Amino acid sequence: MTAPGPVAAFKRHIQTRWIAPLIPMVARGSMRRGLAGVWWKGDERPWLPDGRVLLIANHHSWWDLYLVWWFTHRLERPMVGLMNPERLASFPFFGHHGAVPADQPRPFVRGVRAGATGIVFPQAGLQAPGPVVLSPAQAERTERLVRLTQAAVVPLAIRVLLRGGQHPEAYLWAGPPFQQSNAALERLNAMLSSFEQSAADVDPEQPLPGFDAAFQGRQPTHKTAGRLSRWWR
Repeated sequence: MTAPGPVAAFKRHIQTRWIAPLIPMVARGSMRRGLAGVWWKGDERPWLPDGRVLLIANHHSWWDLYLVWWFTHRLERPMVGLMNPERLASFPFFGHHGAVPADQPRPFVRGVRAGATGIVFPQAGLQAPGPVVLSPAQAERTERLVRLTQAAVVPLAIRVLLRGGQHPEAYLWAGPPFQQSNAALERLNAMLSSFEQSAADVDPEQPLPGFDAAFQGRQPTHKTAGRLSRWWR
């Protein structure tokens, strides 16, 4: 293999030394500025089982990658995830935080086997909200990852909803572990359906029931203005 030239080596040094460490700060800052907050819950305690874990998640929002990173970070678990190769080539510093090209899954499998929590968006791209429906090829690819990693499969339902507040609310729901991806996907779709039912039934100015507040984001203008008005009295 040819050694990288001085320009490529310098770029790699900058990415590793300066840019990559900034990613967590950028993610947290974006969440605080762009979301009303994050709410989460798990069907079991602990939310993720010991040993090898593969999270199967829907991908319905721009925020999903940040939210999955934040979720695993809060649970104090390292993460490895498959990422679109073209997107990763454009933002290579994500590779320092567990991103692996989706067309080269071997490092992903090794990472899960070594103890990192794997994250898979089985539809392989951003989709409109609704049930996760896989093509035969997508279903086979997902189940193959389960076989290769020999991991417990945990459905992770993610919804970012703009309801009665000024800023969108993010919800994460970790389901129970399964041994096969099709059972986890069935449970994931039931969880996503429950999100929609709750959002339709609950006061839009109140958080969805059953979730714990985990991250406070941006306050609505009327609250910040109210504090200022009290100061002037």
